[in-house]
Amino acid sequence: RYQRRVHGVKNDYRDGRGVALTFNDDDPKEVSMMISHCWDETMRAFLRDVLIMTDDDDTIGIFICFLALYQGTSTEVNLQVTQGSTNIKEGCFAEVLHSVKNNGGPMVVISNDAVCDTGGLYSRLWCVWEVHCAMEDDVRILMHPRTSTELHLFGTRGKTHFNAKNTRCGKPGSKRTADEKNIRRTIGGPALPCCLSSGKWTYIQKQILDRSGWTTMPNRMDAMSCRLGYGGVKLLLEVMAEDPSKYVTLNLRWNCIDDRAAEALAAALHDNTTLTYLDLRSNAIGEGGAEALAAALHHTTLTRLVMDDNKIGEGGAKALAAALHDNTTLTYLGLGSNAIGEGGAEALDAVMAETGRWVADY
Repeated sequence: RYQRRVHGVKNDYRDGRGVALTFNDDDPKEVSMMISHCWDETMRAFLRDVLIMTDDDDTIGIFICFLALYQGTSTEVNLQVTQGSTNIKEGCFAEVLHSVKNNGGPMVVISNDAVCDTGGLYSRLWCVWEVHCAMEDDVRILMHPRTSTELHLFGTRGKTHFNAKNTRCGKPGSKRTADEKNIRRTIGGPALPCCLSSGKWTYIQKQILDRSGWTTMPNRMDAMSCRLGYGGVKLLLEVMAEDPSKYVTLNLRWNCIDDRAAEALAAALHDNTTLTYLDLRSNAIGEGGAEALAAALHHTTLTRLVMDDNKIGEGGAKALAAALHDNTTLTYLGLGSNAIGEGGAEALDAVMAETGRWVADY
């Protein structure tokens, strides 16, 4: 799959510049986001996963290696990657991470379904190296909510069998590449902190496993702090709709979700019969979004809806209170820090007293 798409890039872009520079020739962008991925995904799935994390924001300078680098001969590609140095920490990926850090951006880690049976994303040395460098440089790391499971990151054998030293730049069993030799040479040399001198690989392995909290549990879609916005939420919902029975928990805390995104969520809830927990804390949902979600409560299997730290106001609280008259599944409704006023609080108190179900916390 990857080879086919690179072949197309090679055929269409032959002037010594990569796709990214060609498209942004009149207005080159500084890199403020780096995508860390491997080569087994389809183009469609990969680009959809990228768009989920960027909300289709064309102001972001995103580094995707096969689009940013000129796909010329192996010598030309290697020269771009290494920048003429045998120390991989002096190559282009290190420079990209420095730019991301300086611009306050993240490195986004995107695995894919195809690597689950071949050791997961972290069977690939480049991916191990990139996340290690990001941690060393204090670059914020975002794991893609769809592919941050233990299966996607560590394969069928799981993280207990993960061994950084056994990772490869290509598929397991493939011939050792020049990139792999350079990375291994750098890890074995003086380029890393002295604390690595007696356990370089162990140090890197521990870094990744200590952050295994990145991995999400089965049946859970965790997109906390991904800043998805409307476009990202809409695409994420499309992914979930492909296999709705797969997810019972959706965490969208801190994602710049406004009324329009909340309305898209409400529409998706009408047809969903498996989701039981929805976390929408610390977003920008107003009265309109709350009204849409309230209407959806007539049709959902949600047992917990957490909306603290939004701005639903009195009108939104009254709409949710009205929905509680008929809803019998919700056991918790979090509405703290929402400026619901006396009117909103009275409406919630009244319906809970009437139904005997004290579910709202404000």
